[in-house]
Amino acid sequence: MSILDIRKLSVNHSGKQLLKNIVLQVPSGQAVCILGKNGAGKSTLMRALTGFYPHFEGDAIVAGCSLRHHPRRKYMQGIGGIIETPALYDHLSVEENLRVVAQYYPKETGITANRIQEVLVMVGLQDERQKRVRALSQGKRQRLGLAIAILHRPKVVLLDEPTSNLDPAFMQSWYALIRQLKEKEQISFLINTHNFHEVEEVADSWVILKEGEIVFRSEDPAAAQETDSPLPLSIKDIFLAVHQEA
Repeated sequence: MSILDIRKLSVNHSGKQLLKNIVLQVPSGQAVCILGKNGAGKSTLMRALTGFYPHFEGDAIVAGCSLRHHPRRKYMQGIGGIIETPALYDHLSVEENLRVVAQYYPKETGITANRIQEVLVMVGLQDERQKRVRALSQGKRQRLGLAIAILHRPKVVLLDEPTSNLDPAFMQSWYALIRQLKEKEQISFLINTHNFHEVEEVADSWVILKEGEIVFRSEDPAAAQETDSPLPLSIKDIFLAVHQEA
């Protein structure tokens, strides 16, 4: 079952086509990664999925709610995300940040004090809950951003280059966290990345985006037949081949 179903989504802005007929599904409890160069349209797709662009063609369905046909507030209840840098209150504690965010959701969302503690445990910040955010490492700030993203129990989480500013020593624990949330909480992820290793670690499937269009899908059976090499191509090999780079 696809939690996120992107149906021929296209975006034109200021006379330029930014996205071209994007078709993509994210199944329940799985992670789909999007690889692409800067300017390929990865962040544009994330913004489009949150309703940033008022004019678009096609649709996106999240757990039965349509970007085109349902009120944006209702549609967005199924989505969490870290788009660019997490918006955090540095002068407040970790727990206080979550309490502030909880106030913006309707009561029926069910974000209780217990839910806040539950999320802190999920992301491994239970021992940091009273610490001021300004004192957190970049890795722990990213974990707090993820806690905020999943606080309202979204069906899918959008992550835009989540490891781009992280210390390499932290990345393995981040990958483990994403895998844990997929397997134990059945949270789905759509992840933009430049990091080939990240794709290998967390992705159930992946695509390459080029000039606003999906040009390669990992699950396409024909993709593996496009080479005479007896050895399987790496993700990096495929990415470079698509962009015709040496």
